[in-house]
Amino acid sequence: MSPTGDVLITIANYSQDAAAAFLAVSIAVMRMLLKKSPASGDAELVVSFVRVSTGVTRMARYSLCWMWIAGIPEVIFSSGQVSLGAGDLRAAASFVRYAGMLLLAGIGLSSCIGLSKKVAFLQSGHAARDRE
Repeated sequence: MSPTGDVLITIANYSQDAAAAFLAVSIAVMRMLLKKSPASGDAELVVSFVRVSTGVTRMARYSLCWMWIAGIPEVIFSSGQVSLGAGDLRAAASFVRYAGMLLLAGIGLSSCIGLSKKVAFLQSGHAARDRE
């Protein structure tokens, strides 16, 4: 591969790692929001919770998508970004890296789903109260 191609693969690799970091932060915030979410409350509190939850969920989804999109060129075109000093263990190191990213993606997806359900529940409760 040309030097330019190698540089582009490396940039995609680093951006994938940055997206994974954003996803990890989003997961932490979503888990905190789920634990601290209001069971009920005034409309203003629920609206604020919904706004914050929507923003964090959107960031997590974008991070998840970018993590997978940026990983495609690396898997197809790269011989691996793992250090050459790893020798025969390069394949194992790559497997562990992608297994960790897959685990992170699964936790992120379940957190998004849980938070979306909580938001839908809170919004339905306030919609019912507004009709009364």
